[in-house]
Amino acid sequence: MEETRSHLNHRINMLEKKIEIEGLKAVEIEKCKSEISYIRDQLWNAQKKYVDFNRLSTAISDETKINLKRDVPNYPKYTLSQETVDYLKQPTFDIWHWEPNE
Repeated sequence: MEETRSHLNHRINMLEKKIEIEGLKAVEIEKCKSEISYIRDQLWNAQKKYVDFNRLSTAISDETKINLKRDVPNYPKYTLSQETVDYLKQPTFDIWHWEPNE
């Protein structure tokens, strides 16, 4: 009888420990949830402060935008001699073999 009583006490103690651990886990989960909601609020407030300056700019036509980007002078196209083109196609091409005029 005494053995059964000690066995039951042991099992009850184990169950109480499990319940206590589960309670601590629930508290930790609630803390995590509150931290997540706090971080979410901070992100939301930070996004409110962000201003998209591209949308605030005046409407400029696409052609004008391209012209603004392309203020590069036009240079004449450089043509290579046929001998140079053939030499460049060779797998043994070495950049140091160029002649001074090319």
